[in-house]
Amino acid sequence: TGNLTANKNYTLTCSGPGGTESKSVAVSVGAQPSATIGLNPTTLPAFNAISGQAAPAGKTLTITNTAAAGSKNLNWTATTNQNWCHVSPASGSINPGGSAAVNVSVNAPSNVGTFYCTITISDPNATNSPQNISVTYRVNSPSIGDPSNVTAVASGCSSIIISWSGGLNVTSYNLFRSIYNSIPSVPYDFALSKTSYIDIAVSPHSNYYYWVQSVGG
Repeated sequence: TGNLTANKNYTLTCSGPGGTESKSVAVSVGAQPSATIGLNPTTLPAFNAISGQAAPAGKTLTITNTAAAGSKNLNWTATTNQNWCHVSPASGSINPGGSAAVNVSVNAPSNVGTFYCTITISDPNATNSPQNISVTYRVNSPSIGDPSNVTAVASGCSSIIISWSGGLNVTSYNLFRSIYNSIPSVPYDFALSKTSYIDIAVSPHSNYYYWVQSVGG
């Protein structure tokens, strides 16, 4: 009874009506099959976020021990090659045919661009260790809001005051001016930090048209 050891002689004893007989035999014991790593999905959907806003929701990665019954447990660990990418839990043990769900998450977005990370699932005793899965993180610039409520009011005969309500995520404004009701291609003034402007280059009894454009960071 109990576990047998490979390459060792054992004595078998048989009892029956005719008596008892013992015989020494060599027993060959095969090694226990190793675990095999399975990942689902094999490619994670990309994370998408807006710079300066909350981190996107985490995504689920399922780790499976695809080895047959009687094989070894999958004693896995998860690592990433970027400090903004995380896996929780980061280790575990899975019986043959079993699985475990882990959460893949990323930090709140800051820099704009597309970033990549590799998650590595490993068990030194598994047949196919390590296994990698890629993570893509796209961070977009915030949407720029258009200015509103643009007004132009004459201040005496020598100036016109233009004012407007600021838009969201705006770093500055460009002001366009024309004597025709058609926006020119070149700003009259640019990189304005305030939501008002005093135009002193005006002539009495003349018409002027103004447009304000938002500029993002």
